[in-house]
Amino acid sequence: MASNDYHGGKANILYSIRDSERLDNLFVLMIKYLRLVGQVPPDFSSYIPTFLSPIERWFSRLYGFLILFSVLHVALFLAKNTFDVLETGEFEQITDSLTLTIIYIFASFSSAYWMFRQKRLMQLLQAINQLHRHHSLAGVTFVSYRCSYNLAHKAVKYWNLWCIIGVVFWALAPLCMGSHTLPLPCWYPFDALLPFIYELVYITQIWAQFNMGLLFGNGSALFVAIIIIVLGQFDVLYCSLKNLDSHALLMSGQSLNAIKGSQSLQDDNECEVNQYLYSTEYLSDLENLSQQILNKGDKSFKRRLHEALIECVHLHQFILKTCDTLEELFNPFCLIKSLQGERSTVRIVNFLQYLCLTLVEFFLFAYFGEMLRRHSVRVGDALWRSRWWLNAHLIKRDVLIFLINSERTVKITAGKLFVMDLDRLRAVVTQAFSFLTLLQNMAEKRENEVA
Repeated sequence: MASNDYHGGKANILYSIRDSERLDNLFVLMIKYLRLVGQVPPDFSSYIPTFLSPIERWFSRLYGFLILFSVLHVALFLAKNTFDVLETGEFEQITDSLTLTIIYIFASFSSAYWMFRQKRLMQLLQAINQLHRHHSLAGVTFVSYRCSYNLAHKAVKYWNLWCIIGVVFWALAPLCMGSHTLPLPCWYPFDALLPFIYELVYITQIWAQFNMGLLFGNGSALFVAIIIIVLGQFDVLYCSLKNLDSHALLMSGQSLNAIKGSQSLQDDNECEVNQYLYSTEYLSDLENLSQQILNKGDKSFKRRLHEALIECVHLHQFILKTCDTLEELFNPFCLIKSLQGERSTVRIVNFLQYLCLTLVEFFLFAYFGEMLRRHSVRVGDALWRSRWWLNAHLIKRDVLIFLINSERTVKITAGKLFVMDLDRLRAVVTQAFSFLTLLQNMAEKRENEVA
């Protein structure tokens, strides 16, 4: 049995009863949400007749374009309404109309962008599913990926539900109040309040609102889910580096006395705070593991130690490559989101649910970008927790190369212009409310001139 089998390969070896089995797909729920709004091609094979299967791909594309049309035509009609209300000079109507226009333009961009980049996105998700490690190297202790996976799953589930509930509640407000009005103040080239036409337009706007809510939430949910999974892989890497020497002892079939001695020193009441971001550290079941590696080939301690370090290097390279692809996919998306955040935060002071959704969404981008940047430079610190220096003559060159590579900081940018971190969030909010103050002063000045 190879060292890689213990580190997350095809053999589902559990280190203890607290370990978790490997999942083949970490993004099941996220992909369902993406398919629901056509950002990833939906699977219609079970819904269409067999003779139409050759053109199934065209049905998937048509569905995606229908979703795009549902939000794009509303964005255009809202833009026309915005130009019309600019002539009235009423501050609240202008800000309300501008808010909805910007949100729907962003939803249209989100739909078109992921339809265009869907192949690259699916390659990234498949790479994570294939190459992620579901637990650390076997040693004195171990951590599992399960905590980060559970958090990512909950983040996707509840954030998208919150987005959908928020926008659909807005769409149903006229019905609840018994008002014969439309939820969105769109311009139409016909009288949208006529019988039958009103019902049809109302249904169209509800459908557009539902799609907009998912398109609004999917981008940030996807971003957060991938980063949480990556941060969980950092936890796995930290624990693997910490257990380098004990892993080599275990895999080379040597006496377990030294490892058991280290386990006896572990005290749950004295665990280091914030050693791992999401994972919980557990003791390995050494007796069970040692029985599984008997008669599996005899390798020297030096060989096992070198293999363990190389596996940590491979995991680090996988994390960095994943972050590079994440940056490639999301830097234009974050740029649009950053610009949208500056303007829409200003203009939605009268829309509480949109204010909350917009601020929380931008906070998610900024916070998890900050966490990724901070934890990417802790790899070198984790290596010093292992007693590798006792065998430094065996892996000295490899350790030096690894320490140099560990100094690379991972950053998510907005169009290569701004780093997505908490400083960016602070700057956006400050600029937004400064601009709000300017607009209010201009509105008051205009009212005084009219008076």
